[in-house]
Amino acid sequence: MSTSLRDRIVIAPEQRRRTILALIRGTQRCLKLSIFRCDDNAVLGTLAEAVRRGVHVQAIVTGRARDAARELNSIERFLTVHGIEVHRQPETMKYHAKYIVADDETALVASLNFTAKCFERTCDFMLMTADETVVSGLRELFAADWDARPVLLTPAQMARLIVGPEHRPRDRFSELARAARQYIRVIDARVTDPRLVSVLDARRAAGISVDVKGHGALGSFAPHGKLLVIDRTTAVIGSIALRSASLDSRRELAVVSRDPGVIRQLDAFWRSLPESRVRPRLLQNDFQEIRL
Repeated sequence: MSTSLRDRIVIAPEQRRRTILALIRGTQRCLKLSIFRCDDNAVLGTLAEAVRRGVHVQAIVTGRARDAARELNSIERFLTVHGIEVHRQPETMKYHAKYIVADDETALVASLNFTAKCFERTCDFMLMTADETVVSGLRELFAADWDARPVLLTPAQMARLIVGPEHRPRDRFSELARAARQYIRVIDARVTDPRLVSVLDARRAAGISVDVKGHGALGSFAPHGKLLVIDRTTAVIGSIALRSASLDSRRELAVVSRDPGVIRQLDAFWRSLPESRVRPRLLQNDFQEIRL
């Protein structure tokens, strides 16, 4: 595994499956991952192959996903049959976080599911890092959820990881937005949380450029991934949507990056997207999907 502490962003669809497969194939000792949806045979087969060559693989599988009970049961059976330790989350919480920790030294945080659709047709993002702060934070998150105990992150880990719902993601996003001095860029198909909508409206009223892209504003990509970029300094990548259900009642995860290379790549990606239709403000009472 790489020992570089620099973050690496993966955006292009053709690189997504390839990156995940390479990470799994390069793992020598232990692999921890969270699965919300997975219909990709290459990923499943590579996980099974990892076990055959002696890797200890553990997977947390969500207890529920919309219209996916049969699919989730099938995934759990496949993983178990192939020697992967599985912890199925209770149905009381949707386990929507998407992450992998390889050999306790490399972390991947994603907005995408391990599905053909997300590997090929969606706007999604993955961030990889060997930063021990992120890696150790994800190890703690995985262990806590495996053991059904509270997640105990250090201040340094919380500076890089946003874990919902108990670590108050709404407050974290609000704090980041209020720190903007030039622009706020958001990719999210449904920005509907009243408090965050109010914060974005206030920032726009203060002269900050606020650009939200969802349906119809991502070229040929289908909206799925979640992204927040503040000025040329900060990016937030992960599964957390700016709507109340995602912020308040689901296991969600995002990683904060201030790596200049990541910011440059996201800036280039943003400039490659079609121009958005101008919407003068986000209305507090407009809780439908924003179509920009």
